[in-house]
Amino acid sequence: MHIIKRQTPFRQAFTLIETVVVIAVIAILVTLTAMAMVGLQTPGSRQGAMLQITQALEEGRMTAIEKSTKIYVGIADATHPDEEKRQCALLLFREYTADEIAAMSEPPGPNVYKPLTDWNLLPKGYFVCADIMDTLLDDPQIKIPVAGLPGNPESVYAIAFGSLGQVVKPEQASLRPLVVMRAESVAPTGVMKRRADSEGSAFCIQVNRFTGRVKSYDGLPLSETSDPE
Repeated sequence: MHIIKRQTPFRQAFTLIETVVVIAVIAILVTLTAMAMVGLQTPGSRQGAMLQITQALEEGRMTAIEKSTKIYVGIADATHPDEEKRQCALLLFREYTADEIAAMSEPPGPNVYKPLTDWNLLPKGYFVCADIMDTLLDDPQIKIPVAGLPGNPESVYAIAFGSLGQVVKPEQASLRPLVVMRAESVAPTGVMKRRADSEGSAFCIQVNRFTGRVKSYDGLPLSETSDPE
């Protein structure tokens, strides 16, 4: 009587060293990902402020194209009723359409706008600077009177995108950059002012007049402002 022995196929398993190496690589990747996410969300995050402003402007541009209407990106100015939002918060808004006005029992008053988003605060410790020459907030055309927005501000800084994605307000030929810097609140007014050490962390947001495209660069405004391609 012959006994037939079945040979089981040989299974090559990971060695202990290979398993340890794989676990170590996974741990490193998880750590790097977590650090990146925390870096964007941490109060005072420079990268978070840059990303938030860029995204708000791009959202305004894309909404204007999609809806074929003028869309405003508003920045809270130094007179906003909420001290926490002064030069530190952004929102999107637009004018009421003819159909919306026709459906109202009374037409809206002057300078009444329809908010599309609530105010979104920048990471704590950063603000859009208005006291530097040759920057976008230094342009008198950029501040407009408003009513009907969250928090009831009487005016905001506003950048408006047209239906083709172009910038229609302010109207100067070459747009100046937005400058974002480290800031601190001045008691008792709550007005934000740049810190003495803020220039090292400053960055600029430049918007192309004709395409509405946005780019950012480190430092204070360039000596000769040029639109991004």
